[in-house]
Amino acid sequence: MRYSRGEPLAIDMSAPSPALRKAMTTRCAVALYMSSVLGSGILVLPGLSAQIAGPASLVAWVALSLISYPLAYTFASLSPRKPESGGVYSFARESLGPGAANAVAGCSSYGTSLEPLQSQ
Repeated sequence: MRYSRGEPLAIDMSAPSPALRKAMTTRCAVALYMSSVLGSGILVLPGLSAQIAGPASLVAWVALSLISYPLAYTFASLSPRKPESGGVYSFARESLGPGAANAVAGCSSYGTSLEPLQSQ
């Protein structure tokens, strides 16, 4: 398949395509969760925390990583058992009932709405 200017791109749809596996290992799920928790802050916050706390900021980042791992592992283990949208809300609804699930959803929404204010 070659493409040059002025020619349409021709794709052979009759060629067999490799099948994608719909599976996520626990290791991948933990990595995905950890990256979503740390997010883009991993690029900005180390410099800011080093300015404020100095070398102690490295200790704080290591502690955050160690503390976050059990929570990430828990969610990675629960997700395959209950594969539905809702995340923390659905886990709380299943184990603690709808009242606790609504409280979890409210706290999560409140915490997420404060994130833009914390970055200013």
